[in-house]
Amino acid sequence: MLFLPTNLTSLLCGQKLGVAGSRSLEARFISDRFRILLFAVARFIQKGGSYINYYMFHGGTNFGRTAGGPFLTTSYDYDAPIDEYGLIREPKYGHLKELHKAIKLCERALVSSDPTITSLGNSQQAHVFSAEEGICAAFLSNFDRNSAVRVMFNNRHYNLPPWSISILPDCRNVVFNTALAGTQTSQFQMLATNSQLLSWETYGEDISSLDDSSTLTANGLLEQINITRDSTDYLWYMTSIDIGSTESFLRRGQKPTLTVNSRGHAIHVFVNGQLSGSAYGTRENMRFTFTGPVNLHSGTNKIALLSIAVGLPNNGMHFENWNVGVLGPVLLDGLDHGKRDLSREKWSYKVGMKGEAMNLVSPNGAFSVEWVQGSLVTQNQQPLRWYKAYFDAPDGDEPLALDMRTMGKGQVWINGQSIGRYWLAYANGNCGVCDYKGTFRSPKCQQGCGEPTQRWYHIPRSWLKPKENLLVLFEELGGDVSKISLVKRTAANICANTFEHHPAVANYRTENTGEPKMLHQAKIHLRCEPSQFISFIKFASYGTPSGTCGSFQQGTCHAQNSHAIIEKMCIGKESCRVTVSNNYFGTDPCPNVLKKLSVEAVCSMTKAIKGLCLRVLTLHRWPSPPGTPSHTPKFSAIETLPTAAPLQAPVSLAPPSAPHFYSLTSGPNPYWGQPSWMPTPTLVETPVLSPEQRLEEMMGRKIAEAMSNKSSRQQSMVLEEDPFSLEVMAVPLPRDFKQSKMEKYDGSTDSVDHLRSFVDLMRLQATPDAIMCRAFPPTLMREARDWVAILPPKSIRTFDEFF
Repeated sequence: MLFLPTNLTSLLCGQKLGVAGSRSLEARFISDRFRILLFAVARFIQKGGSYINYYMFHGGTNFGRTAGGPFLTTSYDYDAPIDEYGLIREPKYGHLKELHKAIKLCERALVSSDPTITSLGNSQQAHVFSAEEGICAAFLSNFDRNSAVRVMFNNRHYNLPPWSISILPDCRNVVFNTALAGTQTSQFQMLATNSQLLSWETYGEDISSLDDSSTLTANGLLEQINITRDSTDYLWYMTSIDIGSTESFLRRGQKPTLTVNSRGHAIHVFVNGQLSGSAYGTRENMRFTFTGPVNLHSGTNKIALLSIAVGLPNNGMHFENWNVGVLGPVLLDGLDHGKRDLSREKWSYKVGMKGEAMNLVSPNGAFSVEWVQGSLVTQNQQPLRWYKAYFDAPDGDEPLALDMRTMGKGQVWINGQSIGRYWLAYANGNCGVCDYKGTFRSPKCQQGCGEPTQRWYHIPRSWLKPKENLLVLFEELGGDVSKISLVKRTAANICANTFEHHPAVANYRTENTGEPKMLHQAKIHLRCEPSQFISFIKFASYGTPSGTCGSFQQGTCHAQNSHAIIEKMCIGKESCRVTVSNNYFGTDPCPNVLKKLSVEAVCSMTKAIKGLCLRVLTLHRWPSPPGTPSHTPKFSAIETLPTAAPLQAPVSLAPPSAPHFYSLTSGPNPYWGQPSWMPTPTLVETPVLSPEQRLEEMMGRKIAEAMSNKSSRQQSMVLEEDPFSLEVMAVPLPRDFKQSKMEKYDGSTDSVDHLRSFVDLMRLQATPDAIMCRAFPPTLMREARDWVAILPPKSIRTFDEFF
């Protein structure tokens, strides 16, 4: 008997985005929808499912004319765990990762048996997978949409949030629940780059000469794809009509009405070279009608219908037979002889636009026509126009996009490569409060109603040259190209929001005896994108905070040191972990109350220390004031303060013995003044170093001083006075103290690693600070030892004063 495992071959992580009136698919899905996905996956596995394929796990971009559907956006992001720019979308990615780790822990039980289902209540069930040798895994489900419940399973109590599933890889310990968010939330933003689009020029399609270049003439209307063979989105339908001078509408001033019935997917109507209007289909109804007045004159009038396809159909019954284009009827109403059917008139056809035929999008083809320069570009917003500009590749390595919010509909090319169609259609949908609980329906949990379905269009950095990149766009309707901008996608804020005792796969351990053990210490994990660092803590509260990422608020219970501890642990780092417990924060701000830790942090490309300003300046040495001895120079500096605080007045400092760094916020400083004898300072920007980098830089500098000072080095051999204070020397050596046998540091290896190893060994023996001071020099050798030897006598009172 053939056994076929239960497979889920196409689980949607989100849904593709539609344009131009598509109702249920247009609005973007909000972050809470990830719980719907988690519940679906866990439910599938608990019912015996064995294979899941996510669609899409990595979002993409429909470059060129590859967007199908039709009526799909160029973005094929799909709300995927990894977005179309290659950035991780949290919390969806982190929760799916945790979910599959939890499922992996259940692997032996899942493949050894079918589930046994036990009722735990009216809407609660336990799916238990068990086999010999004590192998057991359980899925506890609560299908109640409104209420959390407390259930009894295996003589233990378990709390189940509404519409959720808990996973127990050993039938005892919960390692994951589909409704409880434990991973961070990332909020992305689009920021302006340092690259400008320069020298805009324009070229207009010549509509008056369309008949001269027609490729086909026939009586009646023809299907579009049969003519274009999908070589272009555009097909011209052209005919002419003679109007006698006696027509009544010419005297009354009431214009005739033109009606065009089309199968897609958009149409622009031109009469005598002037745009009379446009009409569009939708994803739900591709057949649409243009109806509008047209300006006719006596004599011959030319009617040109530009039919536009926005992607070939790719699903549906017999979709290969679906027709596209102006299929009629085409009617003209308001003439003296009544309604006139133009469908069977003689029609001429022209495939594509003139600019396409001349290949204006390529670097070579762009020089084949005369472009109009200057201010005419922003003033002349007529339809069917080509635009071009040049730009240099922006600095950095962040993903890039074009902000097209001021344009209408068309296509864009970069250095001859198409980044796809753009269409500033506005979303309509079912936006409102998102409730993940209950059966899924496609209009559920949407946002972005009333906003463009797509505003930013992805530009791969691999397509760019360092200088003079060519941007060409074809605009069908008209727009303001001067406001197109090149932006970069970067993380704005990252958030974490976790209860104490939150279940986590990382807390699940198996002892050497094979006995599983759960460590009930929840942690938050904050992580910036590569090359970014946590530079500022916007919010931190351990207690009962409320709200979501971007709108956290302090509750009635709050540990006062929350902000300081998070700053200490996270500022200046790419990532950090913080334990959610009373011991970690040194206090229980509200006993017998379930507490949580909520944090919102800012990531940036520049490191900062303890939330200070990001712009760092070296100390400036001022000349001595007139009349003062030249050997008493003054140093002026700005006191280091948090970003939100005003700058303090300059202060005079004694010449420092080591470099000092001071922060300066942007904007005018009302306190900053300088005596008349002071010249204008030249402030030198200096990169900020992490604590580890500063330590390594300092030790390297000290060692270099020791090497260059031969006399000091000789003096170190016969040094009579120790560098330690009397208080340090007075502490007796503990009887059980064991000197470290670690490898000695000579200045050529990693100083930070050596220091950390030494501190770890000292902490292992609970060594007093004074003994650490005296035990440290013997771990050094050569130039590193000489550095300690030349320290001033009695200058070291604590271990920290070494550095």
